[in-house]
Amino acid sequence: MTSESNDREELVSREQSADQLSVRTSTLYRMIDRGEVKGRKVGRQWRFRINDLKAYLERGPQAVALSTVSAEEIDAFLVDEANVLKGLGVSVPPLPRHAEIDEKLDTAVERLFHLGIAAVASDIHLVPERESVLVQVRIDGVLSDQLYIPQTLSAALVGRLKQISGVNPDERSIPQDGRIHFRDDGRDYDLRINFMPTTFGESIVMRILDQGSVLIGMERLGLSADDLARLRRWNSSPTGLIISAGPTGSGKTTTLYSCLW
Repeated sequence: MTSESNDREELVSREQSADQLSVRTSTLYRMIDRGEVKGRKVGRQWRFRINDLKAYLERGPQAVALSTVSAEEIDAFLVDEANVLKGLGVSVPPLPRHAEIDEKLDTAVERLFHLGIAAVASDIHLVPERESVLVQVRIDGVLSDQLYIPQTLSAALVGRLKQISGVNPDERSIPQDGRIHFRDDGRDYDLRINFMPTTFGESIVMRILDQGSVLIGMERLGLSADDLARLRRWNSSPTGLIISAGPTGSGKTTTLYSCLW
């Protein structure tokens, strides 16, 4: 039997490959575009070698995603992040000389956290688009565009976020929720992070919770004297219901914790 016939026997269909990798067929096409999985056209259909699929699974999605990231690309993104942070008055320390790509990726993730905190944002959003991923922050309930992540870098960055937030990095077809603890300038922050599959990749929302500023007490909520007296009276009542409503970042959780404080 020739090597050509061996190759033919090793080829499997698009659907079989997606099942083996536990992804949707649409995700499989994006993996081909990013160079994570090798495929070949046989007639009008995509076919995949079993050995290539096994190699992908053995290396792990994050290792494969990192292998597709160029040093020039992540360096350019780090410069974009630094410029945004400097515009917010944050000093950005230089990277160590000869830093590896995985170290640069960790720095890119940390700078995203710093960006949200420096902007006094309630959320950081990563919104996948056709050619890139838009980074937004929510300030006083309003989303503001900050910068763009190259699409070829997004898989590695999302994978790193999944690793440190404690969710399954191999799962891309269902929503996942995780948590990240982060320390910045001597303050502790919790980031509640949600991953949501979309047409162009996974959308990510990171809710920022400053552990040092939540339990502030009812007298510091900014209420008038009359409203504060009403809230205290309602809060001490053994029956009834208090409804706290408003946009993200308006202080609903702070009000709740203050009432329980």
